[in-house]
Amino acid sequence: MISVYNEVYTLCICSIGKRYCVCYKRISPTYFCRLFKKATGKTYHDFLMEVGISKVCRMLLEENKTVKEICYTSGFNNLTNFFRYFRKLKAITPAVYRVKFVVKDVLSAKI
Repeated sequence: MISVYNEVYTLCICSIGKRYCVCYKRISPTYFCRLFKKATGKTYHDFLMEVGISKVCRMLLEENKTVKEICYTSGFNNLTNFFRYFRKLKAITPAVYRVKFVVKDVLSAKI
């Protein structure tokens, strides 16, 4: 199970979509998604959203861009969906996430 997850992560991290993975293994998209869910316990779409939001979290803490700029830079095409997925996975908004963790880092650096 972990090897399938790691292989898909490695192959698909740059290409957000099923086509590259499906072409690589020469299987249908439906079968690929079924195998992926069976192996990981989550849908391929959910996996891609987790990867995308992880990238966004790193960018929020490391870069000095606006949330909107980070949304589009990280590959999301719709700001509303971006906020929806971020809140679904992190239970807070991107702006609150940035403030919460940047302040936490600043406080721990002073100690």
